[in-house]
Amino acid sequence: MKKKIMFVFTAVLLFLLALTGCNADDNPSQNSTVPAAQNQPATDSQADPTPPIGNTPPANLAAEPEDMFTHIFDTELNGLRITRYHGELTQVLLPDEIMGFPIVAIDSGSFDVRYVTDVFFPDTVQYFGWGGRVSIAADEERPTSWVIPHGVTHLYQVYAIRGGSRISVGSDVRHVDMPPTVKYIGDGVFQNFRSLTSLTIPYGVTTIGSIAFQDMPALLSIDFPASIISISINSGIQDTSWWATQPDGVVYVGSVAYRWKGEIPPNTTVVIRDGTVTLGNRLFTPVIGGGPAIGSPAPGEPVSPPATDTQPTTPTNLISVTLPDSLINIGVSAFSGTTLENITLPNSVERIDGGAFGDTLISSITLPLNIVYTPNNHMWGSNINTLYIQAGVDSVYLGFGVSQQLFHRSSGEYWGNIALVWLD
Repeated sequence: MKKKIMFVFTAVLLFLLALTGCNADDNPSQNSTVPAAQNQPATDSQADPTPPIGNTPPANLAAEPEDMFTHIFDTELNGLRITRYHGELTQVLLPDEIMGFPIVAIDSGSFDVRYVTDVFFPDTVQYFGWGGRVSIAADEERPTSWVIPHGVTHLYQVYAIRGGSRISVGSDVRHVDMPPTVKYIGDGVFQNFRSLTSLTIPYGVTTIGSIAFQDMPALLSIDFPASIISISINSGIQDTSWWATQPDGVVYVGSVAYRWKGEIPPNTTVVIRDGTVTLGNRLFTPVIGGGPAIGSPAPGEPVSPPATDTQPTTPTNLISVTLPDSLINIGVSAFSGTTLENITLPNSVERIDGGAFGDTLISSITLPLNIVYTPNNHMWGSNINTLYIQAGVDSVYLGFGVSQQLFHRSSGEYWGNIALVWLD
């Protein structure tokens, strides 16, 4: 079965006529089995997508010769990445293999779509690098609908270069349709999509990058699937209208407890909801403000302040947190600055990032049975002086990389300045 790419969507054909070169990032995605999806309210889109064209190439279209493509071998995907097409056809059919190797990826900029209108590629393609640099003329219309081809797994930012300045090509987009094959949303993918009011992210997306939602004041409704287990702390979501509608407290993005919104009241206790896989970086450092008003304010009307992290001079008022058995990842400085004196980590936890308990009152922690990643001992927090190793665990690796150390069950061992106590 051949897959057909319509290079972006109906209205974007005008901008594609002037497309020049692309230069995409290359970031890996994460995959995990996670619980049922989180539902957010949906709103009707303002523009209907163009129905995707079928996957079958024209019957008389022959595959281009292998020497028409520049490629490199991708060791991670165990196949070839197409980096450039050197032919002159408007419709291009890729061969099933090149030199006996499957084609597994097509990089951004591989096809000069000033000439190429359609590309058909084999089912072995796992990755289509979407984005990079483009050029559009001042009088060209910008797309209003984005239908992403089925089979695309990684999305990357699309922006234009005009007069040496970088501009968005998505500011008029009102509808985005993503296929279920998408797993990774990279840095800045939807940045400056200022007309987009709702967005449905398909189940299967695990990772959302930095500034993915920056400059999107009209974005009111987002359907986040539970498959999301990683979202950048700098995603920009705090400045969307969706953020403004969220109640104060822990804001969830898929299976991530993302950030605390608003002030933390005195003597606060928190129960992290079941199904949460990740505690976000600086989870309990409050985010104040955010959610800018849609449109330009009238003269004298206050402008919503941008979202900012508070940096309290004294610890915040969080005194108790209950964690679910679904939890796997604890982010950087997740509990930093709280007044927690103790915490129970579920045995499901596999990763604890640096400074997770920094500036807390916690002095000792019982490590989960399945811990597979810990920061260096000096990154845990200044008050932690004891790690308890559970009964049944005969050895444990602490730290990571070249500083990782293996400890065996015994008494009186220290990991730097932290005592290791082996429980009976």
